[in-house]
Amino acid sequence: MTIEPDSWRAKSKDIYYARTGASYHAATDGTLRLAREQNTQERKVYGAYVGGPIIEDKLFFFAAAEKSDTDQGLVNGFRVGTSNAANGWRDRNTEIERYMDKVDWNITDDHRLEFTAIGDTPTVNIEDSGFDYATRTRTGTVTSSQTLVNVNDNGGKTKMAKYTGNFTQDLTLTALYGQTDSVHTNDFPGYNPTLFQVSSAPADRVPGLTYNNPQGITGTHLAPGSKDIVKAGRIDLEYRLGQHTIRGGIDQTKIESLKAGDIRAGGGVWTYFRTDTPNTPLDGPAGVTIPAPATGGGYGTQGYYVTKDLFSTVTDSFGEQSALYLEDKYQVTKDVMLTLGVRSESFKNQNDSKTTFLEMKNQIMPRFAAAWDVNGDSSLKVFGTAGRYSVPIPTHISVRGAGRSTFTAQYFTYSGVDANGAPTGLTQLSQPLSNNNEYGQDKVVATLAALDMKPAFQDELTIGFEKAFSPSLNFGGKATYRKLQSTIDDFCDVRPFERYAAANKIAITNPLWGNTCQTFNPGQDNTFMVDYTGDASQLTKVFLTAEDQGFDKPKRTYAAVDIFAEHPLRNGWYGKLMYTWSKNKGNTEGQVKSDNGQADVAVTSTWDYPELMIGADGLLPNDREHQVKAYGFYQVLPEVTVGGNVLLASGRPRSCIGSAAAPGDSPNYPNATFYCLGATRAENVITPRGTLGRLPWDNRLDLNVAYKPVMLPGLQLRLDVFNVTNRQVVQNVTEAYNTGTRISSLYQTPLSLTAPRSGRFSVSYDHKF
Repeated sequence: MTIEPDSWRAKSKDIYYARTGASYHAATDGTLRLAREQNTQERKVYGAYVGGPIIEDKLFFFAAAEKSDTDQGLVNGFRVGTSNAANGWRDRNTEIERYMDKVDWNITDDHRLEFTAIGDTPTVNIEDSGFDYATRTRTGTVTSSQTLVNVNDNGGKTKMAKYTGNFTQDLTLTALYGQTDSVHTNDFPGYNPTLFQVSSAPADRVPGLTYNNPQGITGTHLAPGSKDIVKAGRIDLEYRLGQHTIRGGIDQTKIESLKAGDIRAGGGVWTYFRTDTPNTPLDGPAGVTIPAPATGGGYGTQGYYVTKDLFSTVTDSFGEQSALYLEDKYQVTKDVMLTLGVRSESFKNQNDSKTTFLEMKNQIMPRFAAAWDVNGDSSLKVFGTAGRYSVPIPTHISVRGAGRSTFTAQYFTYSGVDANGAPTGLTQLSQPLSNNNEYGQDKVVATLAALDMKPAFQDELTIGFEKAFSPSLNFGGKATYRKLQSTIDDFCDVRPFERYAAANKIAITNPLWGNTCQTFNPGQDNTFMVDYTGDASQLTKVFLTAEDQGFDKPKRTYAAVDIFAEHPLRNGWYGKLMYTWSKNKGNTEGQVKSDNGQADVAVTSTWDYPELMIGADGLLPNDREHQVKAYGFYQVLPEVTVGGNVLLASGRPRSCIGSAAAPGDSPNYPNATFYCLGATRAENVITPRGTLGRLPWDNRLDLNVAYKPVMLPGLQLRLDVFNVTNRQVVQNVTEAYNTGTRISSLYQTPLSLTAPRSGRFSVSYDHKF
């Protein structure tokens, strides 16, 4: 049992707006954004396990169960928010129930069956009420509530069976099969699904108008019936032949994601903006120029305008990964071991009708490892590995890439705001516009991915050593180098296809013409099937070189040197000190995008069009050049042990993500380029990735003490104190620079800080009957 009382937890530091220097942000620059000192958190964990023989030497069982209960109270609304009186405070209870049951059956001495069941179900109950920033107190009654099961904190239930058969002394067969079911539910009592959300920064509000946001549910939520099913199987055959241990087999994983994707809460969002040049047209999505707000009348004459933003991506999706593999462990001498292996991997993704739109077959991934016991007495080990490693694309790619997704923005001016924060007196400036042609239409499956693609893969090389220098000292080190060779993402630029059509005298008559973001290998030649006519039976094969597409090759390298020194448990103490120097740089992280927190794997905005990649080559978001870790313990008395952990890590690099100064005919994504730091959007300049310094070092000290009474063997009482110095430093910041034509009030504002000092008391008892 463990308990982490709130009374042992230090106050969380408040978060303040960064200083942009813009005159129109005088009301927010350097001021309080989010109160956190009133936040509370208490956690309790209960667990137990039991195991032993049911039938001696024949049938065994093991069972374990754990329940964690975390109660949090936190300020949920920002100081400048307009709905704090209704939902500025949040009470959140998180219960996670876990279990593991296992039965082992020795059918004979040579044949064994294992049955395992694992469960992990997180349930989050949320209640929102009011918060008064003037008095820093919770106010009013509960105005909205939510119950989330397997949402964000994902869980599921797994059942699996394993067979091991020793047919001869040298021949072993292993077979494994399992299935995981993860049902995702979100329940919102009293939720109004037709009440739009409202987003308005203080600098974008008309003085005198009240921009209420009564929709209690923000962001997006899952559709009813959301569920993931994973079925996996594997067969291994191992044979010993002299100094060789040869192993081969096949594995396969099938994934079903039902009702995947998200719906925007309330049906959409009204987002308010202001431009300082009301008579100048706006650069809109998809390269469309929006008429000047002043032409729409109302408050548009003063530069105020609003967008109606719609978003929905709900669909079914399917994926499959399979592999054949062969491995040879060769004991060259008693001191030298070589391991050679190869995997042939295949990947497949399907849309809601189970039509395959992305498939890669028989991708060869070689592997090699060597280990040398130099002195033959385990006092000095030298080792190295080299290999190629690929990753599949999750089923989520179908949500935006192959589903009937909607993601549009429509521009208006307005002359007032109603009680729900919605604009009144609307004058339309544009039709609904979508950067990626996402209007809810069916997509032509054959056009969704380039032909003959390669998977995302990287090569890795390591070399190192470990030395037992004396009974009191071990030390060692290794060097690691990884290089991204190929990646997969989506490509949303229609211009190369228009140029191809013009050069080949192809008439574009498709009323929904658009690239619709085809999956491809960035930086390589690709061949696409294109629907120029709107007739799926009359597709055109289009070959585009990397130069035609306008991209450099994807780059991502990771180089690191790890060294350690260890004092084995001797003379009553143990300690280990580790240092890592590393460099993580390139123009892409791979299939995710941490710059703006985009979690759409393999469908990020990174490679949507070439202008987004200007200035992208630099230190990547996860780069931490120096890290020092140390941990150990000392036996003060026979019954008392004290210990500690130290972490010293240099901060992440800072970058700026803004809007292009002169987007021209590009799709014109807001806050997706490395154009930044202008007083207005039109003055933005290229600011290469990772060139704005670093966030602060993260320095943490944890201490613990444990008591094991001799009078009661198996009992342990332990006290842990985390972040003893209570150093709460910035972990990440908002890198988005623009809002419309202006500087965003949130630029460089902290998003999260190190957790405050906290304490944990635990009691455990182990007894063998």
